Amino acid sequence: MNRKAPLLIGFVLLGFTGALLWASGRDPFRRIWFYVPTHGHGNLKCVAVLPKNAATPFPVILYSHGSGGTLLDSGNALRQLAEMGLAAVGMDYDQTNSSAFKAQFKALLDYVRRPQPAPFVARSPIFVAFSPI
Repeated sequence: MNRKAPLLIGFVLLGFTGALLWASGRDPFRRIWFYVPTHGHGNLKCVAVLPKNAATPFPVILYSHGSGGTLLDSGNALRQLAEMGLAAVGMDYDQTNSSAFKAQFKALLDYVRRPQPAPFVARSPIFVAFSPI
């Protein structure tokens, strides 16, 4: 094996790590990952995307990615909503069972409406947006 190969690999890894740190510092959004317990359907994985340098709390919009999508596919839509000054909350829900979806959505809605809400939740209207199927 060439003696220069480990050195080259080290420089590539160092450059990649530096690029990631530079990019994360320039990201105008803050993401808060959390889980919401649901009755009979496990924990619902959620993410809130917020404007990084704006004052909290925010009006909340609950975003559902639609059938065939995933929480990770929702990233662009959540960022666009956050650009408007909203706390855009996405959820990764069961797409095969409408009663499971209803229970999961209700659990998330109850979570953001609770008396001691998450720190990003404003006591203002909560909006709901669904992606087309």
